[in-house]
Amino acid sequence: MEDYCGVANYFSPTRNIMFGSGLHGYIFTLKSFARMYFADRQLSADDLDVEKFSVRLWGDSFYCQESRKFYKSSKKVLQGSKQRSFIEFILEPLYKLYSVALGEEQNTLDKILRNLPTPILLPKKVLRSSTKTIVRSILGSYFGSLGFVDMLLKVPSPSFGWKKKAKTLINMPVPHDGELHPLSPESKTAVVQVSKLLDVQGKFAALCRIYSGQIKVGQRVKILGSAYPADLEDVTFNTITAIHVPTHNSNEERVKLSYRSLEEISAGNVVILHGVDATITQSATIVGSNLNSSNEYDEDTEEQCVFRPLRFTPAVVKLSIEPLRPAELPKMVQGLRSVLKCYPGSHLVVHDTGEHCIYGTGEVYLDTLMQFLRQYSDVEIKVAEPTVALRESVAGTSVMGIVGETPNKRNKITITSSQLEAPITNALTLYQLPKKEEKIPGHFMQEFGWDLLSSRSIWAFDYERGSLLLDDTIPDFDDVTSKENFAAVKPSIVQGFRWASKEGPLCEEPLHGCKVKLLDAVLAPAAIHRSSGQIIPTIRRTIHASMLLANPTLLEPVNKLYITAPTSIVDSLSPLLTKRRGFMTGDSPVGASTYSVVTAYVPVMDMFGLETDIRMFSQGQAMVHSLFEYWNEVPGDPLDSSIVLHPLEPSPVQCLAREFLVKTRRRKGLNEEVSIDKYLDEEMKRQLLLAQRGDMGEGDIDMEDGEML
Repeated sequence: MEDYCGVANYFSPTRNIMFGSGLHGYIFTLKSFARMYFADRQLSADDLDVEKFSVRLWGDSFYCQESRKFYKSSKKVLQGSKQRSFIEFILEPLYKLYSVALGEEQNTLDKILRNLPTPILLPKKVLRSSTKTIVRSILGSYFGSLGFVDMLLKVPSPSFGWKKKAKTLINMPVPHDGELHPLSPESKTAVVQVSKLLDVQGKFAALCRIYSGQIKVGQRVKILGSAYPADLEDVTFNTITAIHVPTHNSNEERVKLSYRSLEEISAGNVVILHGVDATITQSATIVGSNLNSSNEYDEDTEEQCVFRPLRFTPAVVKLSIEPLRPAELPKMVQGLRSVLKCYPGSHLVVHDTGEHCIYGTGEVYLDTLMQFLRQYSDVEIKVAEPTVALRESVAGTSVMGIVGETPNKRNKITITSSQLEAPITNALTLYQLPKKEEKIPGHFMQEFGWDLLSSRSIWAFDYERGSLLLDDTIPDFDDVTSKENFAAVKPSIVQGFRWASKEGPLCEEPLHGCKVKLLDAVLAPAAIHRSSGQIIPTIRRTIHASMLLANPTLLEPVNKLYITAPTSIVDSLSPLLTKRRGFMTGDSPVGASTYSVVTAYVPVMDMFGLETDIRMFSQGQAMVHSLFEYWNEVPGDPLDSSIVLHPLEPSPVQCLAREFLVKTRRRKGLNEEVSIDKYLDEEMKRQLLLAQRGDMGEGDIDMEDGEML
């Protein structure tokens, strides 16, 4: 990292990087190694400065034995190994210790260790033990842990760079920077970040870091869920029942984790809190009052901050499960709730048909989850074949504005849908927009080239699904009542937009990359006639109808693969990927080996069994690592009813969209055909039929002989 906290080359071995091995039990820094040379040769500060010597042990530094000087180029070295000083003074002595420990007999090894400048005396019990124990004892005795002490002296305090760190941690502006600060126990409010839930001694507890204030057992706290502040109802109150700090009891063979109970703890500590896990699924923010004032939280107090929820790789593989015995369904559901707390990258969806679908990041992830579920719930579970999560989008713009009329016939709202620009979609899914609402219009103008009017007309974002709602109506400045009525129904319109983006019209999958425009709204003057029960379902129905008229498409996830394989078989991997609609983008050799790393892209739908095929083809020499990369349009038209799907036969590439649509709707218990008729009223059907025929002014049309779509 070239620039961190305003300091160039912040991370460097000459500043704050240590070398070591946890397996062999040693740690050292350049400075601690330099001090060892001084101690072995009984040098003083007059002979050579330790700081200067440690700096010369890294980088382009070469030692000349004749002149006893360091040079930046090996050409000036007249006598010596002409190797970098790090290799000559550190690596070669270290390798010699390894070779002695691994290759010498017991008596010879004991003599060599006793004759070192700093003698190492090992008990006979250690000399007769395994090679691993001997190596760990020799290196641990020779280097010790002085390097770790040097590192602690270099580590900056938590307050260093807090302002920069707060921008990435906090999901809303902090009103008072001084109120929230690491190691600030005097703060008026205790603020705690929950990173995940742990299974501690058979019970779930929250792994947290306290950023300000103090907490203690019995304190009542406010828990802000990961959906807050977008969802103001994601708030609960609980009481802390126990506070644990993780510790360990170690010996030479293993490390055993244990927990120490505390009654009170202050800011700056990482702790495990009990009693707050009931409503936490992934991450959360815990807010509590200061201990000096009261032990009860004031529910009317406004929050200082909300930590951003932890982001995980999108869960794109889903698994349908059901208990072998239907009577054990409640037991399975209870086990699912517990398991999902330990796997925050997954989530559960229950469809109207009663189907329970678990979403995960991949085959291995879901396999591990299911193994834990069987052990935790003690229920025999039937598992269907894994499938892939899809997304719905549009490739064009609605052919006309869709007018949605509320059930009471007193409100009319006109909406169109279009495709959202890819840079904006990526910025939404990566949460790269400003947190302050007043900065969003300027950001859209500067980064995406929007005009001022459109930038100020944004009503709502759906960050998770990369969609937005735009107010494109023309206000009547003379009619103050209409403006007030329009502002009053804004929350209902936004809620209807979020409902529509959660389940699309094609196969009830979430939307992705859609821009919904509100063109016109004719509202009833009485508030009772434009209630949320009238507006929300109408908005959802109208958005779905506008999408069906904007060339709807299905999107599938695509994974990026990193295949580590022998260089000799790299070219032979391409046919394996091509059979699964994948392609290679390049390969790079691994230094000092006969292996190469191949980069490729493969749709997740065709990745099932790919890793096994590659391992069999390479006879176990290849290793595959996959990661979600982007959503790609599925080839074909999902609404083309002329396509005939043959069972047990692979469909052509141009028929995949239709195949995915039909199979998904069958699994969810929906009708195979998608009809726009259920989203439109009779008047809108008439207008749409006129627009399709191009006869906008030629008499009446009988709706019975006119077919829609």
